[in-house]
Amino acid sequence: MRDFRTLLDLYRERRAIYLERRAAQLRRQQELIRAVRSELGAHGRPLHYTVLARMVSDRHPDLQVSEYSVLRIMASHPNTFEKVAEGVYRCQRTSQH
Repeated sequence: MRDFRTLLDLYRERRAIYLERRAAQLRRQQELIRAVRSELGAHGRPLHYTVLARMVSDRHPDLQVSEYSVLRIMASHPNTFEKVAEGVYRCQRTSQH
């Protein structure tokens, strides 16, 4: 029984660590989305992901972005970012009713 409790405690500790890391990843992802949206909104026109990566990196060095991370975040959030040409994105337009 003691071994079972030890295993259960280990499982709970690992689960807590996993959940903390996942929460941190999600926070960083949301920060990156906000930063990219902000840059796109400030320019008011579609931009290439390499240009966006440079801009976000300069303005938000704490995010430690790469060109790949900016491209990945935009490509994986089509409800937020719209691809208008190869490597070029804009903020998704909202429908007006």
